[in-house]
Amino acid sequence: MIPIAIVIVVFLALGLVFGPSMMNQITGNGTKTYDNSSLGVSFDYPGNWEISTIERDFHDNDTKYVYLGDPNDRINLTDEEKRSVCRQLYATGVSVNKEQSSADWSYEDEMAVAAEVRASYSEDGYQVSQKNITIDGIPAHEQRYSDNESVQIDVDFEKNGYLYSINFIGRINDKNWESHYNMIINSFKIK
Repeated sequence: MIPIAIVIVVFLALGLVFGPSMMNQITGNGTKTYDNSSLGVSFDYPGNWEISTIERDFHDNDTKYVYLGDPNDRINLTDEEKRSVCRQLYATGVSVNKEQSSADWSYEDEMAVAAEVRASYSEDGYQVSQKNITIDGIPAHEQRYSDNESVQIDVDFEKNGYLYSINFIGRINDKNWESHYNMIINSFKIK
């Protein structure tokens, strides 16, 4: 009986010395994996985030999407805003869209809109940057817009005739926003 008590005391002491972050590492770093065969993607995300159940209206049935975010940083939207594709659901979170590329909308069209968005944000006083990155071995384009309160990162790429968009929003005062973004991007897989 005494050896078990010693083990329990040592375990509790380690928890106090190393704190919650060490305990999270021991229990899997507090992350979850989103896996959706319809959307054709999987990625890791913070374990305290929720998957939104809000439905969105798209112009076709081939567009798939998901919204995940911090439930404590959810935006209160009107019913009309909830139906709008352009509205973010979380002040801290990520959305992923998958859309069939077509003659009406291609990756080149997406990049032209991205250039317009960069110019608009820049005119509004945001810090704007862009770079090429790789998502699951696929070339992608990343744009960042930030001000004193938040950062928005848009990543666009194309694979097998589909356009993918990853839109991340984080609050500047949240010291974890960049590690959350990197977790999502580095674990992102296309099926």
